[in-house]
Amino acid sequence: MRHLRNKIQVGMIGGNFSSMVHIPAFRLNPRCEVAGVTTSTPEHSIEIAEKTGLQNAYRHWKAMLADDAIDAVSIAVPPLLQSSIALAALEQGKAVFAEKPLAANLREADQLAAAALASQKPNMVDFHLVTSETWNAAKKMIQTRQMGDLLHIVVQYMGEVPRNKLMKGWQGAKEAGGGGLFDLLSHIFHYLEWFAGPIAGLNAKLFSTVKDAPDRDTFDVVAIEFASGVVASVTVSRTAFLGPGHRIEFSGSEGTLVLHNTTRDVRGFRLYHGTRERPELLPIHFPSVPESEKLLDGRIFSVGKLVSRFLDWIETGVPQVPNFKEGLRVQHLLEVARMSDQSGQWMKVS
Repeated sequence: MRHLRNKIQVGMIGGNFSSMVHIPAFRLNPRCEVAGVTTSTPEHSIEIAEKTGLQNAYRHWKAMLADDAIDAVSIAVPPLLQSSIALAALEQGKAVFAEKPLAANLREADQLAAAALASQKPNMVDFHLVTSETWNAAKKMIQTRQMGDLLHIVVQYMGEVPRNKLMKGWQGAKEAGGGGLFDLLSHIFHYLEWFAGPIAGLNAKLFSTVKDAPDRDTFDVVAIEFASGVVASVTVSRTAFLGPGHRIEFSGSEGTLVLHNTTRDVRGFRLYHGTRERPELLPIHFPSVPESEKLLDGRIFSVGKLVSRFLDWIETGVPQVPNFKEGLRVQHLLEVARMSDQSGQWMKVS
């Protein structure tokens, strides 16, 4: 347990996403102080520190971990790099806030989750979508059977990633911890189990719609069965120009719920509800964003809610979620999806 009289000192590991989301998300909370940043090169670290108003730019992440003044680290690097950094941070006694997915493969995720359990240090994975008030309203309606028995779920994510990001670097290749599998299905697997319980089996097919780059993962289709008997289908595209956005349909025996976001802002989800007595989908919950925050990245605020849980764990010693245990579960589902894609077979999930 940490005494409240001192602010928690947090070091940032990573450049672009860290400066856009992690740094401002941690700065929302007065209980902590962003103490410094380190990126892929000393020059870039200095650049990010100047851009974000930080005094400390560490030459390497190992130097940050060796600093006894740092209580916790927030990591925003590619999955191929994250597991080794997070493991070293735990070994140095730091609390760890990590990006999703936990690692680029199941073996490394398993090692990291085991290390977190053994160290008893606070740990969290950035599955921030489930912090949405609109999503929580939907979950409560499902749990209280306001749509009867849940029968099936349909997920569609139709958006576009710039071609240069798909073609270069790790973002488009599943072997490197990128592509639709790791970038999008990691979130989707997490929230589907959050809504509907454990997944019992799935069949996945991962396509490239970039004809001159067959190793790119840009269009994914997954069929899912839950332990409860509920079924789901998931379709993900990263090359859908003017796509309809992110839509989740929950069909029940007595009604339907729909979460739909047509914007690029995670705060843009609206909740619609229809019943057999009132057979039309009507909006019942939608976001209210203060004028002063409309131009800011919405992820800052949803990640900020997880930051608050992370700091609670540091201060009280009471574990919070989503932690590395949930991160390992998602990594297992990603591995099952990869194996299903390679074999073309339906795979059971333990």
